[in-house]
Amino acid sequence: MDFNSAGAFSVPPVSSTTFTQRAYDASTDRHRSAHRTGLWSMICFVCGTLFGFRGRVGRLDYWIIGTAYTFTSIVGYFAFAQAVGSLNWSDITAATQDPGFVLRFLTFCFVMMMLRFSLEARRFQDRGLSGYWYFGYLVPGLNVFLLVANSIFPGTQGANRYDI
Repeated sequence: MDFNSAGAFSVPPVSSTTFTQRAYDASTDRHRSAHRTGLWSMICFVCGTLFGFRGRVGRLDYWIIGTAYTFTSIVGYFAFAQAVGSLNWSDITAATQDPGFVLRFLTFCFVMMMLRFSLEARRFQDRGLSGYWYFGYLVPGLNVFLLVANSIFPGTQGANRYDI
């Protein structure tokens, strides 16, 4: 072990090619691509794409995913209302006595909330802002501006600090 003059542990210098050289060769690459196929890999890819917070989402993807999200939310909420039997408020409040119904409904709401949070955060990152700007949707007036800005304004050209 090497120690510097102050008595602290010192790390030996590392050549710059250590970080630029590939960590695996072509045979390993073929093995990895063959290993990445299958149902579990597809599920991980879709969940990472829809619920991940890394990377960026362009305007077109934002509109496509946002439209699918809105359609899924409407259909899901009407499906829960159909399960209750009607859209009458007294029937819906009576259904809240069933813990299974409440658990399914809250799970659906949580999944849809996380999907929306992920989409908005990655759209903010595409515009060069932190994903924490999502909490601006809680401020009346600012929420309308943020929704319009995410929907219309283009993202930053080239790489920004949120690229993977």
